[in-house]
Amino acid sequence: MRKEASLSFFKKTFSLLSGLLLVSTLFLTTLMVEAAPQATGNATYQAINSTLGNLSTLDATFSENLTNAGSIQCPGGVPGGSTCYATNNVTLGGAGYAGGVTVTALFRDTINAARIFVVLSQSNAISNIGAGPTVSFNGFAGITTSQTFTVVAAQGGQQGAQPGVTVMNFNAISPGGSPVGVIKYVVGSEQNSQTLTSIKIRLTPGIGTPTFNEGVGTSSVVEDTAIDAASGFSIWKSGDGFFDFGDDIILLNGAPTYASNTLTLTLSAPLTLTTNDTFFVVMRPDDRGVIQGQQFSVGINNGDIVTSGADPSFANVITGTISMNADVRIVKVELIDQNTNGTQLEQGDKVKLHYNQEMNLGDVTASNLENMIPVFNPTNFTKRTWGSNPTVGPQAVAITADTLVITLGANPTITTGDEINPSIQSLNNPTDWLDGVVHIDNQKPTLISAKLSKDAGNDGLATTSGDVLVFTFSESMDYTKINSGNVQTALPPSSGTYSTTSSPNVTWIESNSVKVQLTSNQTNTMGATVNPADSVKDLNGNSDNTLSPPTISISNVSPSNFITLVDSDTTNLGVDGFDMSFTWSAVNVGDHYDLYVLPESTSLDTSTQFRVNNQNIALNANSYSGNASLYNLSQDSRFNYTSNNPSVYYPIRPNEPYKACIVVVAANEEKSAPTCSSSTVFNTEAGIASYDQDAPYIVSKSPFDGQSVAPNTIQALIGFNERMKADTITTTNIKVFNSSNQEVSNSITKYLF
Repeated sequence: MRKEASLSFFKKTFSLLSGLLLVSTLFLTTLMVEAAPQATGNATYQAINSTLGNLSTLDATFSENLTNAGSIQCPGGVPGGSTCYATNNVTLGGAGYAGGVTVTALFRDTINAARIFVVLSQSNAISNIGAGPTVSFNGFAGITTSQTFTVVAAQGGQQGAQPGVTVMNFNAISPGGSPVGVIKYVVGSEQNSQTLTSIKIRLTPGIGTPTFNEGVGTSSVVEDTAIDAASGFSIWKSGDGFFDFGDDIILLNGAPTYASNTLTLTLSAPLTLTTNDTFFVVMRPDDRGVIQGQQFSVGINNGDIVTSGADPSFANVITGTISMNADVRIVKVELIDQNTNGTQLEQGDKVKLHYNQEMNLGDVTASNLENMIPVFNPTNFTKRTWGSNPTVGPQAVAITADTLVITLGANPTITTGDEINPSIQSLNNPTDWLDGVVHIDNQKPTLISAKLSKDAGNDGLATTSGDVLVFTFSESMDYTKINSGNVQTALPPSSGTYSTTSSPNVTWIESNSVKVQLTSNQTNTMGATVNPADSVKDLNGNSDNTLSPPTISISNVSPSNFITLVDSDTTNLGVDGFDMSFTWSAVNVGDHYDLYVLPESTSLDTSTQFRVNNQNIALNANSYSGNASLYNLSQDSRFNYTSNNPSVYYPIRPNEPYKACIVVVAANEEKSAPTCSSSTVFNTEAGIASYDQDAPYIVSKSPFDGQSVAPNTIQALIGFNERMKADTITTTNIKVFNSSNQEVSNSITKYLF
């Protein structure tokens, strides 16, 4: 799509004149009604729940996620981070309950937002399970009519007598996103003191037929199954029952390979189990070659968890359908000084645009390059050039036609920091075009901090198995340059070692932060300085240029263990602060919390991004509503909420995955390592449709009236007060005007709904 620097996407007024709807938009969205949660299956009864004061519990799962509507402060004894509700929303019915039994707590599961627990006032609260006890819910969490479950006994009786195997609740992930826990296993008492040998997972391909290649460790949707920085599947052990980046990564016995859509994760050495130990099967999505809309699921069957004694017995579990939200994006912009003379961006130098999927690169030619991939000065939006007679052509790097190589012509005016606005279609999803701007980056990365974030030995030394070091860079890095085999030379400490005879576990927790978990035979590195090798490069190929090597020190601010982001809004139109409900585990040390909302595949960088809370959030808080912020939260955290004249917009796009990140901040402004949530999608809202003769009208716009929008903004959003008929939105009745009131509708290539 060609974009002119003078284009303003919004006029100050919107009007209906002679049937002509004058709106400035490149993106229109229909508004969807969220379904109310419905009862599914039965509620299971635990006579003695060892994790909840040995009281009886009921466990029920609804058809939809439960919202925060009607939530209250949790009583004591409820797991940290839970969302609790008033107990008068629950009715115990039927027959079989013991005399005097009441409900003492009602809370939503921290893993599966459709699951709820009812805590009863005593142990053995049901005297006759066969008499037909029931439990009903109404008037909270989005439940609009009474929903009744029949209560049945849980397999194995008491919770402590059997393992718990559950699935994480999500339905969409983005290529290149952070690792996500897909299955949770809690050790039961029958496996206490046994050793864990292996866990097998089962992959079920769905729409788009993603592949898990037989006999090797490669897949079209998850990273290759290396045991290092980018493991496709791995096992993490949690110290607190929650999935977070402080969990221990269990070393596997080599890289596992797929066999008939299964994958067996075998531990390098058997691990002794203790009752209530918690493990997660963790998946890292692939960053390139994923086709939009590919779907699959992950499951574990009874017998797939192997221990040294009696294997745990449980009902087969499988995740819901996982959809790959593979929007087109450029994963890096590589600048090549062709003649290595130190002068960049002159005739003959190359710029490589690396895409995350196969692209229709044949559409780009030397003659249309300036229109299909225009470049602008980000300060005054004047247009740059690729030079006279540039050349252009496709290249296969990770997959076919995923990289466009531009060789500069004579006298180019493009320079570093300029905004590149590509407009190329995905080959596998022709309706998908790149949305956003990229820059030519020749800024070399630096290592900005080196912290002992987990002191497993509680001795202030980096010598204990399980100690965790976190290294944070100034920008997104090429994760292939640091792994367990080379970390000692890639991140060389001035004294001490990460290991002498065994390899530490290495994983990237964000695109600019790498975690090194010590295993054995290390010598103390505390107090050492770390100056990365030149082989360590950022995502765009620039070598490290750390001039002031940081010292490995103990982090004085511990991160929160987990954070969740839920869209609980069902009434306010559009996506804004009303749609953002945050819950996290509180910490004891620090001054306040800052919260961020970002696309799932975007790394948090607190130096360039902006918190969504306009005021500090008190340290004793464990929840926050976006509606409490004074900022415009229709934009994500890349948007400068504090600017009176922002030039770049990052509107939150409905039905695409976003994550929340939380940072603990000390009084001296020292920040903890970030903790980020699993992805969620924001839904727009609408009232119930009915027959009417009233014309529709606009209720929300992003960006807003009268604001000039930088040319990198390819899409704008408009929300109407009711559902719109898609075939009435055409270039004949929707017009786009620039700031001079001149029609520029011929620049529009599509309308999306």
